[in-house]
Amino acid sequence: MEKNTISTIKGIESPGIDRLTTSANPVIGGTGVAGATVIIKADDQEIGRGIVFITGQYSIPILKQVAGTKLSVTQSIEGDTSTAREIKVPEPNRFHANNNKF
Repeated sequence: MEKNTISTIKGIESPGIDRLTTSANPVIGGTGVAGATVIIKADDQEIGRGIVFITGQYSIPILKQVAGTKLSVTQSIEGDTSTAREIKVPEPNRFHANNNKF
């Protein structure tokens, strides 16, 4: 008799990015899986880390970056890590909101 096999593929989506401020106190924020750890990197160096709130939102202070720097954002939970979502740092004193448009 043949056994039935059930395969489960792990997968967590990349976190959403809906804001990035470049003021004196830069912050990146967006949406993710509640309880997940969000890590922000610039050139493979971690510049910020935080937890997604129960509401599915995160807001994480980051180190100030030069305009044009590519940021990579991932989220991890229960041993599963998303692929990175990327965004470029806009010119200083600009506000990024919704759909990566400046």
